[in-house]
Amino acid sequence: MSAKSFLLIVLLFLSSFARAQKKWGLQECIDYALKNNLTVQQSALTNRDSKVALNQSKANYLPAVNGFGTNNFNFGRSIDPFTNTFQNQQIRSNNFGVTGSVVLFNGLQNYTAMQQNELLYKASEFDLNQAINNLSLSVANAYLTILLNDEILSSARIQAENTKKQLERTEKLYNAGSVSIGNVLDLKAQYANEQLNITNAQNQVKLAYLILWQLLELPYDENNTIEKVAIDVPKEEPAVSTNALVTSYSARGPEIQSAEIRLLAAQKGLTLAKSGRSPKLTMNGSVNTTYSQSFMRSTGYDYLGTRILYFDQNNVPVTAPYYSSTGTEVTPFNQQLKDNLGKSLGFTLSVPVLNNWQVNNNIQRSKINLERSKLNLNQTRNQVYRTITQAVLDLEAAKARYAAAMNSYEAGNLSYKNAEQRFNAGAMNFTDYTVSKNNFMRAEATMLQAKYEFIFRQRVVDFYNGKPITLQ
Repeated sequence: MSAKSFLLIVLLFLSSFARAQKKWGLQECIDYALKNNLTVQQSALTNRDSKVALNQSKANYLPAVNGFGTNNFNFGRSIDPFTNTFQNQQIRSNNFGVTGSVVLFNGLQNYTAMQQNELLYKASEFDLNQAINNLSLSVANAYLTILLNDEILSSARIQAENTKKQLERTEKLYNAGSVSIGNVLDLKAQYANEQLNITNAQNQVKLAYLILWQLLELPYDENNTIEKVAIDVPKEEPAVSTNALVTSYSARGPEIQSAEIRLLAAQKGLTLAKSGRSPKLTMNGSVNTTYSQSFMRSTGYDYLGTRILYFDQNNVPVTAPYYSSTGTEVTPFNQQLKDNLGKSLGFTLSVPVLNNWQVNNNIQRSKINLERSKLNLNQTRNQVYRTITQAVLDLEAAKARYAAAMNSYEAGNLSYKNAEQRFNAGAMNFTDYTVSKNNFMRAEATMLQAKYEFIFRQRVVDFYNGKPITLQ
């Protein structure tokens, strides 16, 4: 094997090893999701589109300037644009020009539209922040769900390992003639059931990972795992005031700020619609020139004498030299463009009188949109109040549920240890022992679920209180 081949194999091995060791922290998951999640990307595109609309409203102050050029061929009988006579020949002609116009006054429509688009752009920024907040909470919830299912899986494996040891011990006792075959068969059935619990727990872990990777827009890969961190139960804190929390969040919540700004934008929209009744004054200007093959010039002259042009007041004839053209040619292209150059400047005043009732209908639609924006703001405020109230109530319920589940777990643990000692000593039958063990396993699973629910509910309330999303 060459040194190059050996080095390549080592690099591939190290790459595979590094990939296998990839562990994601919560903040890393959130950062990656914010960059790749499709919902957030759609909100970002909406924000960029609003920025473009704002830039366009600013650009509407600039003049509209357009250039044009034509190249025409006329065949047969047609009017010569220079002599204004009919010609029966092929004529090529060109027209070139630049036209421009600028609005001098239109009822401040451009200014109002720019203000409206500025508000809509700010609202889209808050919508993007709201999408980011929702995604961050979803990622945190998925992350905690994985930790929960990992602990349930670890507990199931520990219980199965204990049962396996008891089965091995009981088989030895059976071989020594100390116990009946029934004890061995019962433990084998219990061990098989606990192996099933392990399989179910493994499936729940995989499902939790799938949900997390979907939020991150990553394909499912068993080599990707999260960091297994120990999370303490939230410390005892003063009771949360729902009204104070709602007031605090309402001042900075992106969904409320977006609704408030969209209400202001709707008011600007009504002003914009009303300005459609205003006259419009526009300044127009143009520069143009032409070329035609029929525009001829003389190539030489012969003097033929003089001729009388007119008689002055003294009846004296006024004469001028008289020449005769000896030949003609088409006037050169550049010379024609220079000689035929024309300019214009004008003003147009447009006064709306009747435009299929469009202005009035636009005003009515703007009023409806304004009322809709008011309702949306009230609806958003009510939704925030309900969401925060629900979050506080969920936290209180999760706290109480965790306390009860912990008491049940501790009592079940003591009962199970006592039952295990009695069963090993032969003072308890297998049925009672199994009931005690299963009760303890259910109590442990309930306690773990209550623990992580309590943690997540506390993180949600902390989020509404302005704290960052962390595991500690």
